[in-house]
Amino acid sequence: MRILKISKVNTFLVGIMMMAIVLCFSSQAQAAQSGNYTYTVTQGKARITKYTGTGGVVTIPSTLGGAPVTSIGYRAFYGCKGLTSISIPEGVTSIGGGAFLDCTSLKTITVAADNSYYTMKV
Repeated sequence: MRILKISKVNTFLVGIMMMAIVLCFSSQAQAAQSGNYTYTVTQGKARITKYTGTGGVVTIPSTLGGAPVTSIGYRAFYGCKGLTSISIPEGVTSIGGGAFLDCTSLKTITVAADNSYYTMKV
């Protein structure tokens, strides 16, 4: 009888773990596209995951899909050789590693903060 009780407890715990795993995977953000940007929205915040445009002078929008853009993901602009200048809105608080890696024509990055703009020459 004791073995049966342990078996029921184990079955119950495994069931709870499986439900938790399913819930975690079902809450993952789906990628969306708007113009030249692929992005995800998680907890009401947009993250740019890929830029598909040709470059030139680029201004990142402050919102995508109705959500404020708060981050630029890992290698989001990777290899965009035509990108010459980029403006990042005030709400962006995180830029992933290698976000502008191999953007060989990138010369200036302008970042908005506290209603001011700061330009860095690359």
